[in-house]
Amino acid sequence: MRRPGLLAGLILALAVAAPVAAAGGDHTQSFTDTSHGYQTDTQVNPCNGDTVNISETSSVVNHVTYFLASDEVWGTFTEEDSQSAYDVGTGVTYVGHATFWGNINLNRQNANSTFTGTIRATGSDGSTILYHVTAHFTMLPSGDVSVSIDDVSLTCGS
Repeated sequence: MRRPGLLAGLILALAVAAPVAAAGGDHTQSFTDTSHGYQTDTQVNPCNGDTVNISETSSVVNHVTYFLASDEVWGTFTEEDSQSAYDVGTGVTYVGHATFWGNINLNRQNANSTFTGTIRATGSDGSTILYHVTAHFTMLPSGDVSVSIDDVSLTCGS
């Protein structure tokens, strides 16, 4: 399974820092970017190990807020996908929905980030796939990670 967005969101936040700072002033600056797209991918069915060909339509919203008079940045994203997947080994076609959400908060003293993702799919044979992930970390001023959670669950039904 994939973990989109968190690192990409951080990179995006840092990439726009200079242009936002160039906008002038020392007040809070924010931007929101919305994108829609269609993509295909080949993955492995986590329930049986077969190759699956995936098509999905996605909508993504990224939001970043900078505090130019300080060292703070906040970022968040939400991704919604409508998916279909063809299992090459069984011939089953899966149709489903995926939702991903993540955030990051940074300053010189600490950082934290949370990520959640859920994928639900139902096969043409009635089988189901349910995948969920929750991840979080908190970093202290010393650089030590005080909280680290990475909880993944997979349920395969027939």
